Amino acid sequence: MKKNVAIALPALAVLVMGCHCMMTGRDYGEVNYTGHGRFVDAGKKAGINRFALDLGQVDLNAGGERAFSLAGLPDAEMVCYVRVDAPLGLTGGPKHKIEWGDTILAMRVVDDTGKEVFAERNELSKWIWSGSVGASRSDLYTRKTIFAPAAGRSYELLVDVIPSKGRAPGAQLLLMGGGWKAERAEQRQEYNCLLHQRVYNP
Repeated sequence: MKKNVAIALPALAVLVMGCHCMMTGRDYGEVNYTGHGRFVDAGKKAGINRFALDLGQVDLNAGGERAFSLAGLPDAEMVCYVRVDAPLGLTGGPKHKIEWGDTILAMRVVDDTGKEVFAERNELSKWIWSGSVGASRSDLYTRKTIFAPAAGRSYELLVDVIPSKGRAPGAQLLLMGGGWKAERAEQRQEYNCLLHQRVYNP
């Protein structure tokens, strides 16, 4: 019996170490974000959205372009969201009919050489609605508002709004990404399945 226990203990140790490795993310070194907004690193044990950058409120009822400096981001794939005060429905779109769906939001990122990284311009009703069903807010993004910052590079996020005739709710700009689940899913090209997000077609 003692012999069996002696054999089992190393195997158990390997299993525990393997589980620990699977549930921690990569080492990004020291992340020193110095751009606009409030940056938070949830740590290696975060499964998804390890990194979160809150750029504050954006007025969807007022036109005009705003610029945000993004300096010192980790080299993790980041999604640029606009979080709106509108609940997510069971179908993956807004829970209630919205009168401001034709509000146009333009989002563009350029690097420190002036090169365009991505550009999106579309009505919010055609963005992808994501989040938790039952929550009071939804996170909107598109396939184009995703990018992977390069280590040591600086970027600028430009946001422009063309308001709708309908009154839009409050909104907030966020960048989120990273996490050990997301890193493994990216390797398998299954990141979008992980987030359980669906396209809303009005």
